[in-house]
Amino acid sequence: MDKKTKLWSRRAVGVFLIIFGLLSVLNLINPTGLLATLVYPQYFWYHQYPSSTDINNPSIITAGTAITLDVEAVYTDATAAINLPNPTYWVVTLTITRTSDSTVITTVNFGLPASSMTATVDSHICAVAVWQKPWTVQPATASRTSSHGA
Repeated sequence: MDKKTKLWSRRAVGVFLIIFGLLSVLNLINPTGLLATLVYPQYFWYHQYPSSTDINNPSIITAGTAITLDVEAVYTDATAAINLPNPTYWVVTLTITRTSDSTVITTVNFGLPASSMTATVDSHICAVAVWQKPWTVQPATASRTSSHGA
């Protein structure tokens, strides 16, 4: 590249940067909007049953009882205009652990969502996917358990 071409290239880049800077300062363009950003709903987790995720404060469930495991997660926050991919493709599991010795009692794969619903979470209108699975509490003797959704 000869000297004259380099000089014109530098000037063109300089003029472009000055114009871009002025447009940014005047809020006519938003440079941060030009970047790729992954956004998820502020209120992603909605509900789980059994609801304990804290090993020090487990949900108490009685052995031999038939319960419905329930996981609910937000996939659209209409108020914030945020949409996650279709929950049909999500992998939702719930691991239930005996707290006395940290033995994993079961890990349940929920498969497809059972349904969806609309909910208001802290003044945000959200679409919530619901996964449910029947389960008979194990083992045959009572124990304290905590669950961890993923």
